[in-house]
Amino acid sequence: MRVCINKNTDKLIESQSGGSTQDHLDTLTDNAIRAGYNIDDIESKFVTDSEFQALIESEIPELTQDEKRELEYPRTREMAVALMLNARGNTTRLDALLVIMDAIDRKYPYYAQGNRTKMDTDQRLQLNTTFIN
Repeated sequence: MRVCINKNTDKLIESQSGGSTQDHLDTLTDNAIRAGYNIDDIESKFVTDSEFQALIESEIPELTQDEKRELEYPRTREMAVALMLNARGNTTRLDALLVIMDAIDRKYPYYAQGNRTKMDTDQRLQLNTTFIN
């Protein structure tokens, strides 16, 4: 695997598989220069698979608390079905979703906008229904 990185940021500019000569590395360098990088700011080199994997993983940003919470929260469709069943007297699904949401809220605390006060699911639901009504 060949890579071209920005020496100032250690960020990957381009990667290509195959190749084993300086000419193959020069291709990466030429591509970076054509893309507007200064030759002094780039480095083209061969890397192992594990080095390449580490480069790729360093490019992935860390998720925020809100993003982590959103990934684990029940989907809108699941909540809509639970609410419809609840309206018909079947509270089982809604109760289960509220337990799941509470566990997620404890894992990734939710803070009211504008201050750093933790809010539990019931408080958030009350806040959300206030805006709806």
